[in-house]
Amino acid sequence: MKHAADLADKSAGFTSPHPNFGCVIATGSGRVVGEGFLYAQGTKPAEVQAVEAAGELCRGATAYLNLEPGDCHGDHTAVSALVKPCAGHERQNTGQNAFHDGEPRPSCSVLAHEIIPRAQAILLVVLEMGVGGGSVGEVQAGIGRVVIGIRHPLQHLRSNAIRTLRSEGLQVDVLGEDLRTKHMEVADSFDVAEQGRANQLSLEIKSLCRSVSDSSQSFHSFDDILCPPRMNVALNFVDALWEALKSCLLVNAPLLYRSAFRVPYSVLKYAMTLDGKTATTEGHAKWISSNESRTRVFDLRGRSDAVIVGGNTVRLDELWQIDPRLTARHGGGHLPMRIVMSRTLDLPEVANLWDVAEVHTIVATQRGAKRNFQKFLASKGVEVVEFDILNPNDVMGYLYDRGYLSILWECGGALSASAISSGVIHKVFAFVAPKIIGGKNAPTPVGDLGMVEMTQSLELSDVCYEQVGPDMLISGFLQPVPDPTPVIPSVDETSAIDPTLSPYESSIIFFYKTWDPYGSFSNFSPHPIRMPDEDGDYITWSSVEHYYQANKFVGMDDPVARNCVEDIRAARSPEEAARMGRKIQGQRPDLVRSDWESVKIDVMYKALKCKFSIYPHLSYMLLETAGSILVEASPHDLFWGGGRDGEGLNYLGRLLMQLRSEFLGETSVPNERSVTYPEGETI
Repeated sequence: MKHAADLADKSAGFTSPHPNFGCVIATGSGRVVGEGFLYAQGTKPAEVQAVEAAGELCRGATAYLNLEPGDCHGDHTAVSALVKPCAGHERQNTGQNAFHDGEPRPSCSVLAHEIIPRAQAILLVVLEMGVGGGSVGEVQAGIGRVVIGIRHPLQHLRSNAIRTLRSEGLQVDVLGEDLRTKHMEVADSFDVAEQGRANQLSLEIKSLCRSVSDSSQSFHSFDDILCPPRMNVALNFVDALWEALKSCLLVNAPLLYRSAFRVPYSVLKYAMTLDGKTATTEGHAKWISSNESRTRVFDLRGRSDAVIVGGNTVRLDELWQIDPRLTARHGGGHLPMRIVMSRTLDLPEVANLWDVAEVHTIVATQRGAKRNFQKFLASKGVEVVEFDILNPNDVMGYLYDRGYLSILWECGGALSASAISSGVIHKVFAFVAPKIIGGKNAPTPVGDLGMVEMTQSLELSDVCYEQVGPDMLISGFLQPVPDPTPVIPSVDETSAIDPTLSPYESSIIFFYKTWDPYGSFSNFSPHPIRMPDEDGDYITWSSVEHYYQANKFVGMDDPVARNCVEDIRAARSPEEAARMGRKIQGQRPDLVRSDWESVKIDVMYKALKCKFSIYPHLSYMLLETAGSILVEASPHDLFWGGGRDGEGLNYLGRLLMQLRSEFLGETSVPNERSVTYPEGETI
């Protein structure tokens, strides 16, 4: 399971943040026969990669998934890969719980009546749930068992895949949940006089036994596991299970925080000297930390949707001619959005942050601040967002609405204190350099929090210490990772939210990220299409986005343009295809076909028609939206999307409605320009 979580993290920093999936398929002996991970949104699911790699060896094997399959594209590709039988075999559900040697499991409740030692009771629960050398309920074809780290935290996806897998006869275990019900059985088996002891035992089982999994150690009988050597092995294994669950939580911490708190996961990062200063008394800070530490910062940026700085940071950087770009600085990887928070807009006119050729910049300010400077920024392509009162909570709410998962704060002490006080910071990364600069008025990482006693201090949890070059990196959580396990153990009995209902009771359906409801409407969804080229030969494109971006350069009598088309077609993800197409269009407008502005809508419509025609489940989903207005909730694409305040043209939504009408045999589409949106917004 830990290996699956490690795989899920492999693309971090190279693609924009997304739910991280890893899958490992192993035989009963522990041999790994297939594995895979989701590279980016809109790419091949991890489960499909693992099953393809395992081939016939997946029969009766166990699949380990760090996160419940999302299947947000309406086609259940990941689940189908796991339940598909091997050729020539039909799936059979034995419905039997047994040891690998055929002996029935001992009854946990009967043995608990004997008041066995705590450690033995814990091991019995693990035994009953299947920690042994063999598989449980093994089937004769295809995957025999699925072990899932955590349920999907998004409500429209939660428990759907688990329910489907179980209905297909697979045994599905979820780390921490199945044992939660079993430890209750142990407690119930004690008489009233022993209830206190039973409760303590329940707590120990709950804290230690967070998982169900296959072990490479074979326990051939119940007596074997009670002997001291075996007991030590099993207890060590239980500890390993907890570490595996922890890995599953951490690799998708952004998704868990976003789902639980309805704000993006936020990390505060700073570098300081040994005496707690972030700069000299004059504001000079280049450089406190080492090259190795700054490389780690680039990695943190690459894992984030956006990097936030304050206006004072921008002014000081200009004063000392640092002029940062706040990029991740690795070739071909993800480039986070830059966000500047400034109430007064007292900012320099010349700054690298105003160069938006490759990376978008947002300036968040107070309503009415420096209108002329706002116009200047807009002329540079910088997006200015006004708030009635600029504060971290409202900014994070805005970024949540944009679909962001992870934010990195690289601000000064005043803004850091405000963000911490607002409760929007979840984790802290502090780089401590072995330097002393002193200075009574030298700035510190965090400004005044209004605390007067040490008992008011905020303590970090799950603290880690790491040597990075000559520096020490200290990290920890200000708010613990949300617990994804349900309050009621039998969440599987709870129906998931129907995305066609809540929260879309209105006649407007918004779509944007591929993991959101109606994610298949996104051009980033992983649905390959076959379209004719200039010679009439049909070519396969990995997504609509690949096809659309490449068509900007089709037909140009230039070898560079032709290479651009092929490079975009070969891009590993829709995200990379979009980044390549936009970058080339901006840097080499001479390579863009002269008729592009007049034909791009037709190019998009033909690609959409192909996509929704060859995938019946997509056309069915589209037809189910009849009567609703479809809006791509892109906050910054004002042509294809609806914009932040409804100012966008929403051409993608309009084309989908036109296609829906064509499928329904209608001749007109709803006039979305006349529809009133929530809070008076119109599109």
